[in-house]
Amino acid sequence: MSPASGGADAKAVAPAKASPTEAPASAEGSSEAADPVADTATPAAGTADTALAEDTDATSDTGSKRAVAKATGPTRSAGSARSVGPIGGAHTEAGAKAAAPAEGPAKAAAPAEDPDPAKASPVETTDSTDADPAEDAAPAKASPAKAIASAEVADSAKNTAPAKASTAKAPAPARAAAPAKASSAEAADPADTDPAEDTATPAAGTADTAPTEDTTSATEDDDTATATDSASASSSQPAQGRRRWSRRRRTALAVVTGLGVLALLWLGAAWWNTANLAPGSSISGVAVGGMSLSEARQAVATQTQDVLDDPVTVTVNGSSAQITPSKAGVSVDAEASVERLTRFTLNPATIFNRFTGARVDAVVNVDPVALTGALGSHLDELATGTSNASVILNGTTPVLIPASAGNGVDIAASVRRLTANWPLGKTTIELDAGQARPTITDAAAQAFINDTLNPLLSAPLTITAAGTDAASISAGDVTLSPEQVAGLVTISSSGTALSAALDADMLYDTVVSTMGADVEVAPQSATWTIDGSDEGAPTATPQYVAPANGRVIDRQALADGALKAGTSSATGRTVTLPLVSKEPALTTAAADWNITEFISDYSTPFYSEPGRDQNLRRGAELLNGKIVMPGQVFSTEEALGEVDEEHGFAAAGVISDGKHVDAIGGGLSQIGTTMFNAAFEAGMDDVEHHPHTYWFSRYPAGREATIWTGEKDVKFGNSTPYPVLIQAWVSGEEVHVRLWSTRYYEVSITSGEKTDYRPVRTVTASGPGCEAYSGGNAGFDITVTRSRKAPDKTVPDDVLTTKYEADNRIVCSK
Repeated sequence: MSPASGGADAKAVAPAKASPTEAPASAEGSSEAADPVADTATPAAGTADTALAEDTDATSDTGSKRAVAKATGPTRSAGSARSVGPIGGAHTEAGAKAAAPAEGPAKAAAPAEDPDPAKASPVETTDSTDADPAEDAAPAKASPAKAIASAEVADSAKNTAPAKASTAKAPAPARAAAPAKASSAEAADPADTDPAEDTATPAAGTADTAPTEDTTSATEDDDTATATDSASASSSQPAQGRRRWSRRRRTALAVVTGLGVLALLWLGAAWWNTANLAPGSSISGVAVGGMSLSEARQAVATQTQDVLDDPVTVTVNGSSAQITPSKAGVSVDAEASVERLTRFTLNPATIFNRFTGARVDAVVNVDPVALTGALGSHLDELATGTSNASVILNGTTPVLIPASAGNGVDIAASVRRLTANWPLGKTTIELDAGQARPTITDAAAQAFINDTLNPLLSAPLTITAAGTDAASISAGDVTLSPEQVAGLVTISSSGTALSAALDADMLYDTVVSTMGADVEVAPQSATWTIDGSDEGAPTATPQYVAPANGRVIDRQALADGALKAGTSSATGRTVTLPLVSKEPALTTAAADWNITEFISDYSTPFYSEPGRDQNLRRGAELLNGKIVMPGQVFSTEEALGEVDEEHGFAAAGVISDGKHVDAIGGGLSQIGTTMFNAAFEAGMDDVEHHPHTYWFSRYPAGREATIWTGEKDVKFGNSTPYPVLIQAWVSGEEVHVRLWSTRYYEVSITSGEKTDYRPVRTVTASGPGCEAYSGGNAGFDITVTRSRKAPDKTVPDDVLTTKYEADNRIVCSK
């Protein structure tokens, strides 16, 4: 390690710019000029400046070369110190820089890690008072060495700083191999310091060159210093360029990175908009914000369809008519409409608008032909003196009614405008005014006559079941004469064309009446049956009926086929009966019905009477096998149907206006009473029932009902989760009703005491219609309470209060 590294390291002085005029400045204020040679070289950072050693004889030529070789190794240009030229010549005491080599080769020390001078290697100094603390801020670590510095020499090293060199600008100092971490030495003269170069710290073990007392090797050392300064200056120029390039590269990289992040955010936002709908987004008033794309499409399709199904008013010149857009060829493309909010775009304005809730119009498609027809069908309302050509039938002869032109709506212009831009959501649409031309011309009407009506009515049509499943059942083919066909023809106008059709229902009735109803087999829905006979009913159980497909005539296909056969010679004017399979309405499996047990069984006694017996048996027969689905309400009157002789009923005793008389269906009140009690005990909802005026002892007091067609009914609702099968029969002298299902309610019924008795009195009547009556039961009041418990809900109690009148005796006076 160089002995010059001992003591306080002086901060490097950056070389000053070259000047043709010498301006040496000495710390001592000497007027002597500096050595121009010595003043042109600057040691690189990390080189050891020569200091005064104790042994001045050690400044041998060999030692100087070793020191120079050590000092001129690769160093950083920035922060290197400027060599101070000798004062008064090369051999003055403080003039020349002289390398003071150690006895052995100088060894470079590791970079300084601590600016504290205390961490430097021990150095002996003869006079510490000459050291400048400001200059010794960052000493480098050095090998132990002894150095003697006189006050004069110290002052010269600290303060001497030529303002400008007399020679050319010194070359950039060479880069130091191992720059020290300590701060660079300060320039002796701030005016001569180059900030761009004064940024590096000399490597540990180096020191600024100081004048020595040994002048014997000054010249050689000056040459060495000059070479070292030249190498340092030359290496600083590329270093400065690299720093400037590094700064530019970092700036460019930051700009590119920022642009890249911005581009990624931009693309991310654009991509997000293709799969998401921001809050506040809407399509023709349909809010779709926050929905998935499929939900948005469904919402647009549903809500715009509702708009299109509502009639709109079209007006022109004060005339108006109504059309339904959906029937006039107007539709909304929901998928394309949603795509208006999700189509990929890089337009920043569009992206921002979508993020804030864009509002767009739906994509509306208009069929110009259909719209023309819709408007044309209202020519009478939208134009004056304008009508389409039409055709009517006079027997089997078509008659053409010519078209006429007038003024009013210009349909063609209106259709062009509305096709391009349909005003979705508007309830009133203004049409274009102009000459109103008919949309069906005479030529078009004549073509319809020639191509459709004349061939259709030219000869008979034949319908056959041959080749079908009904061939063996059919009573024969059906032949329709031209007159019969003409009676089936209907002529209509779409607004742009005339068309003919055959009435499907009328044709079906004609075919079935000729071939027979057995050509069709109705589909069988899944259901249940149960025996209702006197003998089998008491022990019968429900029987499941599996579903089965039926075979029916396709009515519309029959009509269309007959029309085609009549207008085309290809079919030979013969139509094969179109039979199709028809699935049943109900296919529920047996286990899913939950008809597993009877949940109530009730019976009432009756006295035998021919007409009454017949009515009871017929009534029970009509109730038996009926099924009440969950949520349905059963009506006894509807189940009985028409109560007349034609439907199996007879006259029997009834009470009418408080009088005992005979009427058709007498006794059916007992069917109603039995039905009411079976449903009441099963927990069914009491929807409607009407007690008799008088109490009959065959019925429980307060729990009986009467029936009168069109006025009084017995109804109950099935509020359970299971279907209910009704079994009804008459056995012996009792009417029975049994309900089959799965028990759901726990039912308890309490009957109160009879109160407020009203005794039977004798009433005298007169007149030809008077019939004596022995009287019945006394009148009274009674309250019946029913409680029900369900597994999944709470239901209120049913409280039935009935007031019976006394059934008085009737005596007829003479």
